[in-house]
Amino acid sequence: MFGTFGNGRRPVVLTLVEAVVIEVSAEAAWTGGAFRHALRLVRLRPELHPLEISPPTGTSGNALPE
Repeated sequence: MFGTFGNGRRPVVLTLVEAVVIEVSAEAAWTGGAFRHALRLVRLRPELHPLEISPPTGTSGNALPE
């Protein structure tokens, strides 16, 4: 078990996976560092490493742990 989500809910089993880079199609609308609308998968980018990628302009933070 990795932990629980929410107050009083049952524990949730999580599977850790290796980070990969994907290309997505998205609107430019951001709220709190997250897209406000659904993203569409364009393609997998195996030639890129996750640490080589920067967040889109106008956003803050990085989804990867340091």
